[in-house]
Amino acid sequence: MLSNVAVSVFPTLGGPMSGGFDWGLPFFFGRNVYVAIDGKSTPSGQGPYWAF
Repeated sequence: MLSNVAVSVFPTLGGPMSGGFDWGLPFFFGRNVYVAIDGKSTPSGQGPYWAF
């Protein structure tokens, strides 16, 4: 059990985003999320990609 823990948020941590849709964290709860690095080969193909 955690006690006496300070919890805070960073309101300026994110940045502007254009041309996309932000699914938000709740969309990914209970899902496996995979990320491939740009230019790296994986069994599923060449990166970059995100898969869930």
